[in-house]
Amino acid sequence: MTPGRGDARTATGAGSGDPFGRMNGRYSGPGVRRTPGGTSALREFVRVIKRRRLVFLICLVTIPLIALLWSLSQDKEYESTAALLFRTAALDQSLPGSSLLSNSEDPTRAAETNVNLVSLGEVSQRTAKALDTPGVTAGFVASAVSVALKGESEIADVSVTTADPQLSATIANVFANEYVDFSREADRNRVLAAKSQVEARLAVLTPEQRQEEEGQELEQQSRQLGVLASLQTGDAEVVQQATPNTSAVAPKTLRNVLLGLMVGLLVGIGLAFLLDQIDTRIKDDEAIEEIYDLPILARIPQVPSFEPTPNDATNLPLPLAESFRMLHANLRYFNFHRKLDSLLVVSTAPQEGKSSVSWGLALTEARAGKSVLLIEADLRQPTLASRLPKAPRSGLSLVLAGIDSLENATALLESPVMSTLLEEARDQYDFVIIDSPPILVADSIPLMSQVSGIVVVTRLKTTKIEAAADMRELLAHVGASPLGVVVNGTAIPREGYYMPHAGFARASV
Repeated sequence: MTPGRGDARTATGAGSGDPFGRMNGRYSGPGVRRTPGGTSALREFVRVIKRRRLVFLICLVTIPLIALLWSLSQDKEYESTAALLFRTAALDQSLPGSSLLSNSEDPTRAAETNVNLVSLGEVSQRTAKALDTPGVTAGFVASAVSVALKGESEIADVSVTTADPQLSATIANVFANEYVDFSREADRNRVLAAKSQVEARLAVLTPEQRQEEEGQELEQQSRQLGVLASLQTGDAEVVQQATPNTSAVAPKTLRNVLLGLMVGLLVGIGLAFLLDQIDTRIKDDEAIEEIYDLPILARIPQVPSFEPTPNDATNLPLPLAESFRMLHANLRYFNFHRKLDSLLVVSTAPQEGKSSVSWGLALTEARAGKSVLLIEADLRQPTLASRLPKAPRSGLSLVLAGIDSLENATALLESPVMSTLLEEARDQYDFVIIDSPPILVADSIPLMSQVSGIVVVTRLKTTKIEAAADMRELLAHVGASPLGVVVNGTAIPREGYYMPHAGFARASV
């Protein structure tokens, strides 16, 4: 077999023959980039959000939109406020000598106690009864009213929120007045209770004992308590009447939307990172560079419209031709200091485009005027034969062992016959490309030391991060130094000088 310039030949796997197969329709964008292996936390954050931008944007838009629609569906509410002033002077100071009513409670504590009293259901019941308005029940009043002290003062605001500004003001005023009445009645009852105790003690005294000092003192206390009961005005007074407020206080649409935006942001970030943890596939160039710490030699996007037939297997759309020319150029650029006459193309698993990359590169090298031999070394699941226009006559296994058996493919590939075959191929051809078995089987390991270069093929959203890391460790373990990575499955650029042109480039074979 004497090769000529521009000649591309193939030795296929078991039972396979002619080389020329169909490309899967991918091409690479221009340029090669290499970055250090490690990335900062901020960079990783941006990468995750970029990869999961659809989920992130859905959360960022949907949750605030729900908050907006919910706010717009709510009835407007109006708030009116009346003010109460609590008096904390002790009752016994109002009438000297009434020691039974001593009250030395701290003013601040007394004010807090009064706020709790205002909030009791008794005041709400009295307010509802006084209003006598349909729908305004004690429960309605209790849910509409809130009472709070102003700072550390003895003034409390009685705020009422309803859908009617006039009703809010009316309830606030009636509620405040009812508390004043409630407080006055409570104080009067307290004084009358003390008077009853004094009169009970007087009742057990004889007429003679009433004339004595003890009896006279009890009679004086009874008279004083009677006067004190008639003077009680309660421990609170209304110092500000509520007026209708026509400015709605609810719903707080802007606040709700901003809160929804914050929640959407947090949920979006959380879901993005959760999905990123669940989905362990490689999703972008940066992840590839981080794992392998190797240059990206070419990017091979999908070309959905490209479906060549076996009779047209050597044709490539111009975008694909440009892609593989880029791979051809970068292989030379990164390895100008050494001779590159044989190449092993590897991947972590099937369906990552390894065979298609091998085939496209072989065609490109042939078009560059070189004699090329493409060897399909995947003896277990060969694929090139199904793409060829002619039926195969023999496969690599027959060449190596004279048999068509796959019982020990690894032994065949590491045999002296394989080594001799590669040496003769390098002597007869300018470039030898080996389509390797996936790295998940051991068949490719013997070939790594028999070639002058190794290229790793990785498909976005297919190759698993764990599998790529395992490949990196395996390559390091056997002392192999790959030339770089070819990325499959990238997006087709929308712009490019070759994209507007339709047509095909035919290899010279």
